[in-house]
Amino acid sequence: MERYEVKVPQHTIFGLFYLGALCVALPAFLLLGNPEKLPTTNLQWGILIYLGTIASGLGYYLWNRGATMVNAGALAVMNNVLVPAGIVVNVLIWNRDADLSPWPSAAQ
Repeated sequence: MERYEVKVPQHTIFGLFYLGALCVALPAFLLLGNPEKLPTTNLQWGILIYLGTIASGLGYYLWNRGATMVNAGALAVMNNVLVPAGIVVNVLIWNRDADLSPWPSAAQ
């Protein structure tokens, strides 16, 4: 999309991506899913909807939209920064304990 003009809007392409995912996920749930394991409270449903629409859906859309606006080198660097950035956010913002040493501890 960086080099060639695409006639279809990005949000349409992205919508088709999610439609395809629904075509796989819905039959898989109907065949293999357990309805008793679905969330039971409004809070659980709210968290699930937030994670699915805002955190995953909007985040993935914006990431892909940005990926079409940069060169391959910048995109490669940012793809490599994703995991360390996630660890930094997890440790600094949510104060989660993390073993940051590159080798497993002997206590295990």
